[in-house]
Amino acid sequence: MAPVATPVAAPRPLPPTLPAASSPVEPVPANGLHTVQPKETLYAVARRYNLRPADLIVWNNLPQNPSLRLGQVLRVAAPAGGTPAPLVAPAASNPTAAPAAAMVRHTVAGGESMYAISRKYGVTIKQIMEWNNKADFNVKPGEVLLVQPAK
Repeated sequence: MAPVATPVAAPRPLPPTLPAASSPVEPVPANGLHTVQPKETLYAVARRYNLRPADLIVWNNLPQNPSLRLGQVLRVAAPAGGTPAPLVAPAASNPTAAPAAAMVRHTVAGGESMYAISRKYGVTIKQIMEWNNKADFNVKPGEVLLVQPAK
């Protein structure tokens, strides 16, 4: 006797699916800030909040192709007024002292070092690194640094 053929259901078309996302888009936190987690890159943070990495670079005054540090705080919302501002104001040693001078933008010249820049403005290298979220004291020609000149 010949085997009996059993009917096979035709494959149903699958519903369209979105590409698998490794991390879903999250709403921007109410304070507009994000703290960098282990192994997080600028691209990952931008993708997390559906932002452009270029916007994060501008809003946080980061160098091109930045390396993020664990615990670094990034602005993930456009600053009020549309201009980037430092995330944390430098701590004043005396809270009753007169307000500090305004921040200035310094463009690094060829051959210029962090030491030379610190001497020019009468501040420490550490202060410049903190104001610009820099992990080290290396600077490149054309890099723009925020500096608060001493009185």
